Amino acid sequence: MADKEIGKVVTIAQLNKNRSNNNIANAFEKVMIYCHK
Repeated sequence: MADKEIGKVVTIAQLNKNRSNNNIANAFEKVMIYCHK
């Protein structure tokens, strides 16, 4: 039971990390596109 809960928390943490990494990548891409204009 405890292992399952820990696994769930870790999975959520990984999803959140991936989402924030994507946001950073998207923002960086927009900045790069803006700078090339």
